Amino acid sequence: MKLCSNCNKSVREEAMICSYCKKNLLTDNNNNNDISDMRLNILVLLLPAIGLILYLIFRDDQPEKAAEVGCFALIGFIIEVVIGLFVLLFSNDSLVFN
Repeated sequence: MKLCSNCNKSVREEAMICSYCKKNLLTDNNNNNDISDMRLNILVLLLPAIGLILYLIFRDDQPEKAAEVGCFALIGFIIEVVIGLFVLLFSNDSLVFN
């Protein structure tokens, strides 16, 4: 049994609409999950070290989520390396060309 987010009454696990308040149970959960996943992916893209930690946490219980987080962490790491190389190569105080 799961709880309706609108009226907090117990409904069947496979229910799509709450039998008490008639709230659509599918769209509410999907929207919240999509928003939280998007926020998590943005965080991991900006801070790849957190992505590595989350990957290690999620890999056993939620392998699909772990793969997604790991992918975004890898992309974030690659972006940071490329930006770092550009800064190193094109800065005025660069030691590469001196």
